[in-house]
Order: sequence, then C-alpha cells, then structure tokens
Amino acid sequence: MNLELREQVAKAMGHNRHSWPFLPGTSAGFPKCVHCGETLYYHEPEKQAGWCYGDDPLPYESDIAAAWLVVEFMRGKGWEFRSWCGHDEVFNAVFENQREHPEAYSLAEAPTAPEAICRAALAALGDKQ
Repeated sequence: MNLELREQVAKAMGHNRHSWPFLPGTSAGFPKCVHCGETLYYHEPEKQAGWCYGDDPLPYESDIAAAWLVVEFMRGKGWEFRSWCGHDEVFNAVFENQREHPEAYSLAEAPTAPEAICRAALAALGDKQ
C-alpha cells in the first residue's frame, strides 16, 4: 500500500482534503472548508485533516477496479490508454493524447498493473491539469 501515491492520484482526480481558513475557537466562529463548505465544530477534531465529502480515496494504486476509474478519468480528458505485461512480469502502462498534447507520452513500469496505471496517469498529467 502506497498512501502517498494514492493521495497524489486522488488529488489529480479532483479529490480534496479539507482546508480551513481558521480553526474553531477563534472569534470568527466555526470555519467552513474552502473546497466543500462543510463546517468544522469543536467535537470533530478527526475531520480537521480529513477528505471532503467524508470519502477516503479508493486504493487506486493496489486495486484494479479502482485503477480502472483512473483510466476512465484520463479517457474523459482525451487520453488514450495501453498496457501490457513484459517478459519479466513488469506491468507497463501508457497514456498519450495526440490531439491536445502531441508531445505528451507517459510510460510507467511497476510490479502491479494498478500501480503502473497510477504512475503513468500522474506522469501524463504533470502540469497539464
């Protein structure tokens, strides 16, 4: 399980951690998340570092069904996807978008298909999000 990779993919797909303009206990009252508008109250300290809409990210990097959601997300942005397993049992994933980013071609290798998909998607998006 690679939680850092999971978080990077979640952010690339538009998921956000809560972001509070201030913490409860100030004279301004109870803060609302700048992303989702949820209110942070005194009795909910666990929510302070949580994800918007209460959803922890799916295990994109270790579950093929979750990783396929990444493929669908990328296809929705115009990226084509290919994958294969090499002779050394290393999984390869490629995203390319000839229409919008003709120079962009991202290849990633990893020990599992889900991890290769995640790494290739992040490489493809780079600063093009």
